[in-house]
Order: sequence, then structure tokens, then C-alpha cells
Amino acid sequence: MTKREIIKRVLEGREVPYTPWSFKFTQEAQELLIEYFETDDLESAVDNHIIRLGSDIGFFEEIEKDHFQDVFGVVWDRTIDKDIGNPKEVILSPL
Repeated sequence: MTKREIIKRVLEGREVPYTPWSFKFTQEAQELLIEYFETDDLESAVDNHIIRLGSDIGFFEEIEKDHFQDVFGVVWDRTIDKDIGNPKEVILSPL
């Protein structure tokens, strides 16, 4: 049974012989796995069932080095956490 057939069966609510997977890694883990598998193609190395399309960053605009603004106006500081970041300031006031 192909990975495509497995996913189709899952979406149909049918029984499958195993649980399909799709891994995504933080930058640090990705660098370690690239070294371990000796390839930049981690999608093939971990044999994911679901292909990832588009940007991992999403709809963010870099406004300065390591600082990104999302579509809601929140500025995310990625100087420490390169994957998610930390909100630079609170933009919603308490009620």
C-alpha cells in the first residue's frame, strides 16, 4: 500500500495498517538531522506521508534583522528562538 493510499484511507475513516506521519523540525534539530542523514533532503530521509508546500515562515514581513511582523501587527523577536520567536510587546490591552 502506498503512502497516498494510506492517507486516503485515513481521510475516509477506514482502517490502516499503521499510523502515517509527517515530521517537521526546529532549526537546531534540522541541522543535527542533516548531519546525521548526510543530506539536505530530510523529507525523503524521514519518509513523510504528507508533503509540505509553501513557506514555513508564513505571512510575516521582516522589518529588521531577526524581527518579523505578522498579519495582525505583532512583531516577533527571533533572536533567541529562530523558529517561532517571542512577541516583542503586548499589542492587546486587558479589558
